[in-house]
Amino acid sequence: MLNYFDERGSLLLVMNVLLAALLAQAVRGCADITVTETVWVTATNVASGVSSLASTSSSLVVVPTSTPPLPVTSSLSTTTVLPTSQTGGPGPSATYNPLPLPAIAKTASPHNFNALVNREGLTVIHNSCNYTLFLTVNPPQCGGIVHGHEIAAGETYTEPIRSCPDDSGISLQITSKVHTKPILVEYSERNGISYDLSFIDCLEKTTTNMSGCAGWDEGHQCGSASGCPVFACQPGEYCDRTSYTIPEYGLTEANKDERNPVPAPVGWCKANSGIVWEICAGSQMAMARKYSG
Repeated sequence: MLNYFDERGSLLLVMNVLLAALLAQAVRGCADITVTETVWVTATNVASGVSSLASTSSSLVVVPTSTPPLPVTSSLSTTTVLPTSQTGGPGPSATYNPLPLPAIAKTASPHNFNALVNREGLTVIHNSCNYTLFLTVNPPQCGGIVHGHEIAAGETYTEPIRSCPDDSGISLQITSKVHTKPILVEYSERNGISYDLSFIDCLEKTTTNMSGCAGWDEGHQCGSASGCPVFACQPGEYCDRTSYTIPEYGLTEANKDERNPVPAPVGWCKANSGIVWEICAGSQMAMARKYSG
């Protein structure tokens, strides 16, 4: 009996050892599945743009076969089409020209601007922008000091036409909090009144970029009495034929014989006709009202 049981016990012992080995292998197999699943989740997170990893305990790396598509985002964009500098009107683009073509002078406001109404003997400045403008008048010795005078949105400023003993010109300079370099209307009254619109001080030199000029994105116009020249700059326009964008309109000592005959954008009207200037002339605020002088 002892021999039988010893042999039987040995057999059972061998069977138990074999069973234990099989169970251990099965456990290791389950552990491998768990790690593989963890690594797969980790790889999926990285491919989806998740920066933190789910697990770093395995040396097995699963690389996705394709990159998931990027998130779809929508945005609205607008393209500003600048008018051409060669026509003084709308066009596909602007071209910097150090020698502008002959000036364009019309005797009425553009159809999309209000008609300018002068007041005899006065300078009239309409602020049709939705922000405050600041006015400085030079030289101060000709008519008194006006420096940084506020013209609120929608308001009109008036003052008497100035004159200087030496017959020099008057410079009306407009800025804003954002546009710190001035845009000018210059005039002189001597046997009549002459006037012009100038972006020279506020535009980016040797470019067509006038975004540094107050009201440029919504247009300018200046003039005098009915029938006299009106110089208009459409919203966003590089208006190098209705205003000064180049000093002396490109005239230099070296080219004076060639450039002198080229008409510059300078208007003339009878004496005591006054000056009218509107900033943001194409704005909604401008369209909502009419000027009666």
